[in-house]
Amino acid sequence: MLWLTLQQLKSKSEKTRLHAVEKLTALADKGETDVLDHLILALQDPVAEIRTLVARSFGSINEERLVEPLINALRDHDSVVREAAAESLKKRREPSAIPAFVNLLKDESPRVRWFAASALETMGWTPRDDVQRAWRTVALGKLEQAAELGAAAIDPLVSVLKEGVYYKRLEAVDALSRIGDVRVVKPLINALWDEDSNVRTAVVHALSKVGDTRAVDPLILALKDKDNRVRTAAVEALSRINDPRAVQPLSRLLSDGSWDVRAAVVEALGRIKDPQVLDPLVSVLRDSDSDIRHVAAVALGKLGDARAVEPLVLTLKDEQESVRQAAEAALIKIDPNWEKSEGARRVVPQLEAALKSDEYWVRNAAAAVLKRIVGEERQVNLGSAEFADRVTYKRQEAAEILMAALKDEDSDLRQAAAEALGRLGHRPATEALLSALLDTDEWVRRAAAAALETLSWQPTDTGQHALQTVILQRWVQAVSLGTAAVDPLISALTDEDSGVRYCAAEALGKIKAGRAMQPLSFLLQDQYKPVRRMAAQAIVSIGLDQATPMQRAYVAVELGDWDSAVAVGAFAVTPLVAAVRRRLEEPELASAAAAALQRINDPRAALELVGLLSDPEVAGEALVSLQFLLANRSADLEVEALRKMEKLERSVVHVYEMEETIGGYVRTGQRPLDADFVRLAAQSALAKRGLTS
Repeated sequence: MLWLTLQQLKSKSEKTRLHAVEKLTALADKGETDVLDHLILALQDPVAEIRTLVARSFGSINEERLVEPLINALRDHDSVVREAAAESLKKRREPSAIPAFVNLLKDESPRVRWFAASALETMGWTPRDDVQRAWRTVALGKLEQAAELGAAAIDPLVSVLKEGVYYKRLEAVDALSRIGDVRVVKPLINALWDEDSNVRTAVVHALSKVGDTRAVDPLILALKDKDNRVRTAAVEALSRINDPRAVQPLSRLLSDGSWDVRAAVVEALGRIKDPQVLDPLVSVLRDSDSDIRHVAAVALGKLGDARAVEPLVLTLKDEQESVRQAAEAALIKIDPNWEKSEGARRVVPQLEAALKSDEYWVRNAAAAVLKRIVGEERQVNLGSAEFADRVTYKRQEAAEILMAALKDEDSDLRQAAAEALGRLGHRPATEALLSALLDTDEWVRRAAAAALETLSWQPTDTGQHALQTVILQRWVQAVSLGTAAVDPLISALTDEDSGVRYCAAEALGKIKAGRAMQPLSFLLQDQYKPVRRMAAQAIVSIGLDQATPMQRAYVAVELGDWDSAVAVGAFAVTPLVAAVRRRLEEPELASAAAAALQRINDPRAALELVGLLSDPEVAGEALVSLQFLLANRSADLEVEALRKMEKLERSVVHVYEMEETIGGYVRTGQRPLDADFVRLAAQSALAKRGLTS
């Protein structure tokens, strides 16, 4: 029936031609070389899937006449075809392909570049200079090593910035920042508009490290980035470059909705030490967040401008003790005798007005400041000593009731008790609130952490500090605490709030905590895509060399690195199938995952794929993958898998069509699954081994 197969090669139907090529490759595997000329012609087929199948099959056929067609296929416009041809030539260790492989070191596809570099390494090729050495090193994924070659590595690293997957772009940014050549500034600036916010953040840090003033204007534009982490990094970078042009743009961010950004701006303005930053910093002393007010007071102290005395004196009546302490420290830095200054005396009327405040601590603080300025006790209208004692007793009694309520079975009551203790300002409640930081209810934990902060409690060790910081969701601060924050962050990975899980995963990735690898891997199956993606990015940051094959597979699928997913082989089947099942929610991801599943070339996957044929959701993709395995790896398939394939019964597969009006797929019906090729090929493979039914 060879004549029929050859006729099918000329069919207008892509499916028919594909089946014909599959049959011919199976014959070629058996040593029937008379079909090779027909397969060589099939390398010109308009369908990339057919050309790929042919190019990959040639890797296991020891025929000299296949070398030239494979070398020509290295110039195919489809990267998957080039990859298949490179893989086959690598297997053959064909020396005549070396010049073509050298050219492929600059291919637009990272996967093709890797195959070329790997082949050259296998064949013992020696680069003629640092430029070629850099291209090969980058193609092999050793970006940090490439950076050691200096300027020669700039162009290869920039190519990764343009075409590499997310985590490779991150590595490229870091490598470029290590080179110390002014020529890295322009490509880094261009990367400020990368689609991935993690890459943009890394670029900002890199530009800060380089410190070139050409980056000032682009960094000012980065202050408008939609991601608060990028904005925060841009603020810090501009403060390090210390260019006056940044003052006004930074000042406009003092009303930013992100706490991290506002805090970074205040610190940055304090470092710039330009007279025009005074007014913006003074305005922040009225911020609703006590931490921001605290940072502003510290920054004004560093600025050392005598004009800040008046607003700082008024800050001495702030309701938060930590803010008052920071303001006093700043005043002493500006003027050790600030109490006698004209600025202090000018605010006396405002301090007197504060004596009528509804807040007990504000009245007390105002009275204390007035005493220091004018040298006499001020009437605070707190009433008689007897009344004050009575109030103190009532406060004590209320605090004891509230502390007891922290142990109540009702979580809502425990939360309310923690919040009330913070408002009451009862410092002896600290120990009870510390215990509440370990409460089983997250809202109780948050209320306790906030109350401790209101009481100006100072952690006795970094562990306590980290626990409070994570509970209050101050992620940047948690990262700065390093390994001490790892355990609280791991606990946060199971939080009911997806936003908390996302931020905890991001923080663990920045800390690069190895023991967080397993907890993070559970998030790779989270119901929310942003959480899954961030978990994958965090695992990459920690190091894929520490991950299991299954974890690497899930990471590759989540990050859309389909070549890496396919390379993991059988371990990728489960995550790829999970992605295909999200066809209705994430159509683009599902389509790409389906294509990757069809390329699985690992014989160990056969049994799992056979099992999937009974599932109409993914049976079509599983069938194509099995056809691919039978055409290329039939000799390596387990007998059990082949037995199951030869006994396949007819089943059905769901049919989906893209509905443009909703931007997604809809199920339109089902069709029979044609498994004839799989059954026949399995029977043939068993027969070759002398195993017949």
